[in-house]
Amino acid sequence: METADLLREAAGLHAQGALAEAAGRYRQVLQGEPDHAHALYGLAVICCQQGEFENGIDLARRSLASNPNEARAHNLLGMALGRLGRQEAALASFGEAISGRPDFADAYGNRASALMELGRFEEAREDYERALALRPGSVGDWLNFGTVLYRLARPEDAIAAYDRALALQPDIPEAHFNRGNVLAQLARHDEALASYDGALAINRRYPDALNARARVLLELGRIEGAIANIREALALAPDQLGTLAWLVNALKARGEADRALIAVMGALGATETDVGKALFVDCVKNRTFSSEPDGVRRLLLRALSARWGRPADLAMPAISLVKLNPAVKECCARAAKLWPSRLAVEDLSGRLAAIADDELLRELLETMPVCDIELERMLTGLRSILLDAARESPATARDDGLFRFCCALARQCFINEYVFATTGDELERVARLRGRLLAAIKSGAPIPPLWLVVVGAYLPLHSLEDTKALRERSSREDAWPAPLAALLLQQVGER
Repeated sequence: METADLLREAAGLHAQGALAEAAGRYRQVLQGEPDHAHALYGLAVICCQQGEFENGIDLARRSLASNPNEARAHNLLGMALGRLGRQEAALASFGEAISGRPDFADAYGNRASALMELGRFEEAREDYERALALRPGSVGDWLNFGTVLYRLARPEDAIAAYDRALALQPDIPEAHFNRGNVLAQLARHDEALASYDGALAINRRYPDALNARARVLLELGRIEGAIANIREALALAPDQLGTLAWLVNALKARGEADRALIAVMGALGATETDVGKALFVDCVKNRTFSSEPDGVRRLLLRALSARWGRPADLAMPAISLVKLNPAVKECCARAAKLWPSRLAVEDLSGRLAAIADDELLRELLETMPVCDIELERMLTGLRSILLDAARESPATARDDGLFRFCCALARQCFINEYVFATTGDELERVARLRGRLLAAIKSGAPIPPLWLVVVGAYLPLHSLEDTKALRERSSREDAWPAPLAALLLQQVGER
């Protein structure tokens, strides 16, 4: 087939969107004529359309080597360079295109876009004006022209440019959105809302427009509508939480902290982003809960365990939620009534399991000093009960909620530097248990895990003689249960 026929077929296929077939025809031409400028240019266009910009650049340059005066190839080269962020090189290529063809509107518009990317807005404005003078029906140039005018602090002119774009093509959501942004900046709120509504009428799945609309509603004090828009936006783009921060601040300023927290928890339910985590910490820090919003306990546990913020900021809300646990609440009241006497096992009335299974309480105990007098007295009483239980404890331990709680309590005592009050009777019982533990370590006899836990709740385990044997067991087949291993790591292995 003749070259002219192949090029004609390639052009037809290219126009129909049959890119692979068109590329095949161009390559057939190049097999016979490797430097054919038109075939190289056509193949370069296809590469750029498919996102293969490096290949497109190479082919465009080869085309220009054969025909240096082809303005379209210079323009294509500039576009490909710009897509790869090489804006200065792109400017040179657009300049070559314009030099070869002074009426090349596309090259002026593309050069203006590159100048805008470089922050050279005044030069960009001049090029957009040239492009529009040559091609006044270019919707894209009017849209970009509006943006550069806005950057040049000419908001009214920017609105007029967006209006021209919309007059040419009313169904461009970006034009409505950009127009709304300018109007919002001018505090023309109702007009801004109308523009955002125009964008959303064309594309309801437009999170930027939903967020922008929510911000205007917040400015107007229309909180309910703002919340609805933000929730819709988050469902579409869970990682875009900038407007949620505005909402949180607005609600907190109005004294509606609960609604702010619920909004943040809803966002975190969709996805856990760093912004969402920070907002959650901001909503709960230093707060005391008198009731438990659905889901807040789970998120606060995540916040503590994953260190979303400073543990000290989360202490008060965590303590207040723990004290809403009926078993904890009742045991705290009983401990306060008996004080300075200690709780006895009979005082628990079967509540110990409910206390031990409270994951937030365990995390709190393992994370920071618990500075709450009611919890402190309850925990002091529970430690005394465990001391009694240790005397008859078995040589093995089940890694269950109760054992994990015992280990967490011992870790809390280490963290708070053994501040819990101790009676003379307790000190005597601890001394006897410590003696039995040391004898077992020295003789190599089986060591009931609870002995280590309870001793560690009254004095640091690193104060024991020959802790090497305790550390070595962690790597053997009869290794300690995981909660006890963590306790040993805290009190022995880290020293």
